[in-house]
Amino acid sequence: MNLPTANFAAEPDVAMRIEKNKDRQHPYLLFPKGEEQALADKIEAEALYRDAYANLLALADVYAAEPPVSYQVIGPRLLAVSREFLRRVEYLAFAYRMSGEKKYLKGAEKEMLAVAAFPSWNPSHFLDVGEMATGMAIGYDWLYDDLSPQVRETVRKAIIEKAIEPGLVGGGWVSTGSNWNQVCNSGLVMASLAVMKDQPEAAATLVERAVKNVPIALEKYEPDGAYPEGPTYWGYGTGYTAIMLEALQTALGETFGLKETNPGFMGTANYYLHVCGPTGAEFNYSDAGMGKYPLEAMPWFAKDQGNPSLMWSMRERIRHHIDEGGNWKHYPLVLLWAPGLKNLQPPAQNHWHADGEVPVSLHRSGWEDDATFFGTRAGKVTPPHSHLDIGSFVLEASGVRWIVDAGMQSYDIAEQAGLNNWDRSQSGDRWKIFRNNNFSHNTLTVNGQLQNVDAEARFIGFSDDPLGPFSIVDMTEVYAGQLDSASRGLKLVNGDSLLVQDEVSTPAWRPVTRVRWAAMTEADIELMGDRVRLRQAGKTLDIFADGLEGVEFRLFDRNVPPAEYDLVNPALRQFGFELELPPGEDFEWRVLFEPRGDGQAKLPPSKPLAEW
Repeated sequence: MNLPTANFAAEPDVAMRIEKNKDRQHPYLLFPKGEEQALADKIEAEALYRDAYANLLALADVYAAEPPVSYQVIGPRLLAVSREFLRRVEYLAFAYRMSGEKKYLKGAEKEMLAVAAFPSWNPSHFLDVGEMATGMAIGYDWLYDDLSPQVRETVRKAIIEKAIEPGLVGGGWVSTGSNWNQVCNSGLVMASLAVMKDQPEAAATLVERAVKNVPIALEKYEPDGAYPEGPTYWGYGTGYTAIMLEALQTALGETFGLKETNPGFMGTANYYLHVCGPTGAEFNYSDAGMGKYPLEAMPWFAKDQGNPSLMWSMRERIRHHIDEGGNWKHYPLVLLWAPGLKNLQPPAQNHWHADGEVPVSLHRSGWEDDATFFGTRAGKVTPPHSHLDIGSFVLEASGVRWIVDAGMQSYDIAEQAGLNNWDRSQSGDRWKIFRNNNFSHNTLTVNGQLQNVDAEARFIGFSDDPLGPFSIVDMTEVYAGQLDSASRGLKLVNGDSLLVQDEVSTPAWRPVTRVRWAAMTEADIELMGDRVRLRQAGKTLDIFADGLEGVEFRLFDRNVPPAEYDLVNPALRQFGFELELPPGEDFEWRVLFEPRGDGQAKLPPSKPLAEW
């Protein structure tokens, strides 16, 4: 099979490395033998980590007592089962390594034997294999010495027959630019390294293939680390790449130039650091949710780069995981890789911009819990997992996420309704889903139409000047045929307030152009003509419109979405205003968001975006 490859520093001699290391004593993947005491000391030294470890053991107790996972394919996917299996085995194996309690060993054995007996790991949807293989590799390697010879042989055979053999057949995932490349290749690297003593040739083939092809996916992070599929899928693909790199390092002592030749990827921790607001929630553009998961990639980058400040938002996420009873599948790796937190310093930058396929700009007044934070994105309108969200933004202030993105909804819902969620053409099914189109986002809708899917928006201004940091997006292509021009600027003013300024030109040939300005919130809304007051969690945010005579805010009914396949949005409320603009004219309006709640608009002097 001839597979496309990406450039890397040198042809890796993987076979030599495997030959040299194949007789190593297990465990050697991610958490090598003998590192238990150092990890226990780190946990004991940090109150947060002590609580996290207790939380992890409590979850492992639950998994040890439950019946094992069973074979259940939903639509084309076994993926939910693969993830549940991976979660259980990773928790149980980690708990056994750290505590020595046999119930965790027996629980992990039970899960691995159940999965080994599956007819397959569903290679037609190879993500399922990638995640299942990761779990089996961890269980086999971490528990190797204490598995009975019979269980060990059953698991080893399953890894070979259900992961390595179908993996050698390959597929489009091998060299795609999406997260499938990272997840599937990483899972096969883990599986191959786990059984490299018995399968050195297959292991060398799969590891070398991964080293050649994973950089195709890592090119998506260039040049500055922004990820085009959004922050949730950043966590997915980036986490598995971190696992692969750590597996190569711990098993073979070499990452084959993958770090040195992929600067965008190695700098991507800054993207995720800045895309998370003070509440710990992401600026969740594209297919992203509002979950506060303690992602394993950030501790790995913090450890690898010797930069503990990358853990700034992860502290809140670990605490949230503990308090809310979370069960993040790679939680043990978070504890394994997280650096000490004593004397942790906040990151140096408050304002961060990254170019790339989907550029982003992210601003905050500081790194305090009550800081003001906002972000927006530009770039191609419809890369994989995208929404029609050009011009949209989120806003946090006073410890509250005031302006929200409704987030993604499960793919299964649309698929069960017969929709093709992956059809991103202008009339494609994907845009029939309310949460995916511009009608649900904090942006403009013109004449009730969708944004143009083949367009590209561009940042034409960015400043990190502390006296008035801003970002400006040229959205003209996005509204081609609807407006002659359109730009949106977002600026931090008065130290803690957000100013959103829109400039549009209407086409001369259309008698009336109807523009809807909208924003989504979970707060209680009080409408006051050209003002809005939001109340949430005992805090207040005032919103003022400026530049349009007679404008009045109103509510848009979004509690009941427009189609049966759309999620009901009981907590979400959408407000804004609608304009009827005459032909062939230029318009400018501003909306100020003030978290002080004193009812006094402190609007800065009006300036065109070109003069910001």
